Amino acid sequence: MHEPVAYVLAGVFTALAALHFYWAVRGVAGGGVALPTRSSGKPLFLPSRATTMSVVFALLAAAVVVLGRAQLLPPNNIPFLLFVVGAWTLGLVFAARAIGEFQYVGLFKRERSTGFARADTRYFTPLCIVIAIGVFYLAAAPVAP
Repeated sequence: MHEPVAYVLAGVFTALAALHFYWAVRGVAGGGVALPTRSSGKPLFLPSRATTMSVVFALLAAAVVVLGRAQLLPPNNIPFLLFVVGAWTLGLVFAARAIGEFQYVGLFKRERSTGFARADTRYFTPLCIVIAIGVFYLAAAPVAP
């Protein structure tokens, strides 16, 4: 029963990686709400191409982790425990992102008037919650013999 969850999560991670790759090569669509901003409209940070590409690789690694945890990868030399620990870690990372840092990001943010804050409330935080739930579901799933 956990195979569909793993495939959906891997698809989401891959789609997010593709979006970040687009931004890394200087695509601009959606960029107006992609970064947390102060109420003045000034972004809190401007990621470099290298930073954005590291996010691409992290998201692709997340896709591999969920597929590996669900035992959907071809036989390989990667220890299964790495997928188990990776899945729990991913769940914690996305749960923490959903909770946020209490100022600009997440459920408990104070800044709510910017374009990013509205997109975060409508899309980004709910997506992180759903991802965290799905990954925790996979992490806790029984291991097939």
